[in-house]
Amino acid sequence: MPVFVCLWLLCCGVRGYAQEGARADTVRVYQLQGVHILGERSAVEIPGSFTRVVPQRYEEFHAVSIEEILRSVPGVFARLEDGFGLRVNVGIRGLPPTRSEKVLVLEDGIPIAPAPYGYPELYYHPPLERFHSVEVVKGGGQVLYGPQTIGGVINYLTPQPLAGQRWYLRAAGGTRGYGKLYLRYGTVAEGGGAVMVDGLYKRGELNRENTGTRIWDVSTKALLRLGPGERLLLKLDCYDEITQATYAGLTQVQFEENPFQNPFAHDTFLVERYAGHVRWEREVGRGKLSVTGYGAYLQRDWWRQGSLVRQQTADGRDTLVSADNLSLIHI
Repeated sequence: MPVFVCLWLLCCGVRGYAQEGARADTVRVYQLQGVHILGERSAVEIPGSFTRVVPQRYEEFHAVSIEEILRSVPGVFARLEDGFGLRVNVGIRGLPPTRSEKVLVLEDGIPIAPAPYGYPELYYHPPLERFHSVEVVKGGGQVLYGPQTIGGVINYLTPQPLAGQRWYLRAAGGTRGYGKLYLRYGTVAEGGGAVMVDGLYKRGELNRENTGTRIWDVSTKALLRLGPGERLLLKLDCYDEITQATYAGLTQVQFEENPFQNPFAHDTFLVERYAGHVRWEREVGRGKLSVTGYGAYLQRDWWRQGSLVRQQTADGRDTLVSADNLSLIHI
């Protein structure tokens, strides 16, 4: 009897040791490295959230449209519509992005919408080549900048007149007839001022047949030194766009035949915009006093063609169905 008891105790010990060994093999301990969050306090006190895409980071994107840069900012959603950033749709913190109507978009602190108070939809947007950095304000600080700031404020910054005579040239090309030529020239004027001129020519086809765009954009900026700590900034912009595009969709039959077709070859969108602003600045103690006057002229013409497709209903009647398949007209 004692022999059987000893054997039983020995078996229990071996089985318990095996279970402990198996448990030791299956339990693994991972030690993760610590996460350190670093931030820099902005020199400008802005309530809420402030993000700036600095010039170096702006160049590193090698972006084709401005949406690629805006998507890098937390809380900003940019919905793509075309490959050139012609009609920018930006929403901030969940607001609808359609034509960026809930966001105040500025260029050097000047609204670019046709009518910021009554018609804020962005049917015009300057090309990204004109800028060198972007500022985005969200939160309480956005109320300082004007109307339509429910979502936030986006401010595009253009380069200052160069300190010295410099040339800057960039050219690019690609498929679907894409081509771009950008030129910037800056020189020092008499009295310590400076003048800068930049021009852009861009063209290319869009993602459907019978769609494409051509853009001319010219900008001039002059900086005049009026005295110690006092200067005057003058800026003029000229923009001309011809875009062959359409809003009409395709029927199911047309889509199955060719999803990239566009039967509306004559749909055209024309934009002309001339803008200018004058800013007087003077250093006052540790701050700065400035007065700005600006104005803009925008001409927008749009030709759009509708589409009706004849179909036969189940009761034998002929029916005209619109291209978007939403409305029926019985004849």
